[in-house]
Amino acid sequence: MKKLQIIFFALSIFFTSCEEDDNIEKYPKKFSYEAVQKLPFRAFTKQGEINDPFLIEKIINNYPDFIGSPLPDFTENPSYYETIYTKTEFNFLSPYKVVIINPDETENRNVKKTKSVIYLESRDTSMLIGKSLKEFNKFQKFSPLYAEESLIPTSNGVEPLLKLKRCYYIKEENNQIILPLLDIQTRNSYHYYHMKGINNEFDIKSFSDLGIEDTLLIRQSYIYYSETINNE
Repeated sequence: MKKLQIIFFALSIFFTSCEEDDNIEKYPKKFSYEAVQKLPFRAFTKQGEINDPFLIEKIINNYPDFIGSPLPDFTENPSYYETIYTKTEFNFLSPYKVVIINPDETENRNVKKTKSVIYLESRDTSMLIGKSLKEFNKFQKFSPLYAEESLIPTSNGVEPLLKLKRCYYIKEENNQIILPLLDIQTRNSYHYYHMKGINNEFDIKSFSDLGIEDTLLIRQSYIYYSETINNE
């Protein structure tokens, strides 16, 4: 009886150890492009979101650029950045290190996880003259983990200096990683602002920063990456 107890005890330790091994994440983990999801257009004024689909369609079809042509490449054609991101691979060497490979460059970054998003932070510090963090992050939900603002004398007088470490923003879901992309366009009778392929999510609270005559048009997309299984 005592021998049987010892055997059962040994087997329980063995199976518990196997379960723990199965739960340990194995590295490296490589993720490649799987699919892209484009959500419907949304439009805002300072008063809030426009919910009339016919009015949104009218805004899309009559949203001119500076030379007066219809809205250029803002509907179905992928942006340059969207094309780059579909060719991007993420090779996680550990829970804290990742190598990002795309047609433009190969870069080592640090991985920092929070409940809402995963930051793939650059190891280098960038400097932007003439731009504040609020301007850099206009209409965007996620901000760099490291950002420092100051003033610097230039030939044009004193201008803002922004030091930051740029980040990729991604999420995890069902063994996939998801990279959000944001297209933004605002317009009034005298001002125009246009950005495509921003790796971020729309900050729903930011429409309150619009001017009285401003109209904001956004489209949120998500690029999905699946883990590439190494059969070697």
